[in-house]
Amino acid sequence: MATTENQNVKYRLKLASAVLEISLVYNEFYNYILIYERKALHRSRLYVHVYFLRNILYMLPLYGKNLYRQ
Repeated sequence: MATTENQNVKYRLKLASAVLEISLVYNEFYNYILIYERKALHRSRLYVHVYFLRNILYMLPLYGKNLYRQ
């Protein structure tokens, strides 16, 4: 029983480090999108794509938190 608990702990640690790394990359990408959004304001079609991408990026952490709780 102890080995499965150890494996479970190792798995959770790996998962937590992966989530942390993904969140760092996500924050960098989100900041880049916000900067690009300011530059793309005068191009309405491009702005719509950037706005859509930003909303998807906003929802990803919420989805990840719900997955981690299960």
